[in-house]
Amino acid sequence: MWIWHTETKYIRCISPLLSIEVVNIDGKLKVITCGTFKESICSNAPTTLSQLLVALDKWLEAQSLTASGIIGYECKSLLNEKLDWVTDSNLIDQQIQGESVVFVMQAGNTEEICAKNSISSIDSILTKDEKNNSLINNQTVVEVNKVVTHGLELRQKLDIDHLVVSVRFPVYINPDLLNDLVNGVKTPIHQKFLIKSDNWNLISCTPEQFISIADSKLQVQILAGTYQQGKDFDKTSLINEHLSARNTLRSLVEDVVGKLELIVDCDLLAFDKITHFHSAYEKPYHSDISMLSTLAHLTPSPATGTQDKHTQFAIQQIESRPRGYYGGCFFLRTPGCLESLVSIRSIFKMENSETGEMIVGAGLKKSSSLSSETVEIISKATSTAKLLSVQLGNLQ
Repeated sequence: MWIWHTETKYIRCISPLLSIEVVNIDGKLKVITCGTFKESICSNAPTTLSQLLVALDKWLEAQSLTASGIIGYECKSLLNEKLDWVTDSNLIDQQIQGESVVFVMQAGNTEEICAKNSISSIDSILTKDEKNNSLINNQTVVEVNKVVTHGLELRQKLDIDHLVVSVRFPVYINPDLLNDLVNGVKTPIHQKFLIKSDNWNLISCTPEQFISIADSKLQVQILAGTYQQGKDFDKTSLINEHLSARNTLRSLVEDVVGKLELIVDCDLLAFDKITHFHSAYEKPYHSDISMLSTLAHLTPSPATGTQDKHTQFAIQQIESRPRGYYGGCFFLRTPGCLESLVSIRSIFKMENSETGEMIVGAGLKKSSSLSSETVEIISKATSTAKLLSVQLGNLQ
């Protein structure tokens, strides 16, 4: 897995050194880990999901690492559940269903490369990271570049600060690195995320309108908006899913506004095609607030996807196996900051007939002009930040 995140003319690349996944199997939370830092996490293993999120937050800050992943829609309701740490993921691999995923995270070091020199820079980073135990191979780089070639041009045309795309490909660990990377795992890792910004061969997303809610106390900003429908979607599985995502996100916006007890001057019903959230959390200096735990508390329901059995079955048919991601939010955790993108999940076929999966999100440019309604919401949310009464996890 590589994580790609754009800022202006640069691409930020995170090559992962740790992978951790929490899945819900028959009411029990199973934890699967691999990578260079596996032992440091497992040696003092947290006993509950809430403790795990807080511990990971503290560990990421101490190591100055960047991480990305998904907080599933079940996460909030399972925070106090006990964890079962799995030593051999092969024993439960076939039991993992798409709706089972509760939490996924990959962490690693950051490289910044100029967008114009992305291909040559990627090759040089790959060569270096092969020596540093990165979970990546040459074929993966080739596949990623097929998917991301034209996105930089589109990002420059859109009024957004950054785009993030999560694309799932089969990723194989170099056999020479197996002993160093994954103790006890003797089969290739098939399900990982490759996350890169700005290539939209498969989907065209044009932000049309946004509303924004900001909270100065927690330094949280939430943007909700609409996209034009993308191209080359698989109609069987996605049309109903996109409709469900819009309806769910609209409800979520109303829930947040209600929680803040704001009198909103704009008509939320006008946003009947809301498909996207973007949130940013900045950790105050010397704060004991866990940002991952905060995000879990602020993700109360599925923000993408649907629990409709017919749609789930259609997705499973496309994937040829019952595994995928149906709801929750994507997050990018850098030292001192957390960003979340609650976005549309898309299934598509790649040129080699393998199935791909993409999660798409975008945020407004800081210099963008905001409507009077948006400014009013931000102002009122800021002045009533103390009313955002969610229970937060502590680092102690």
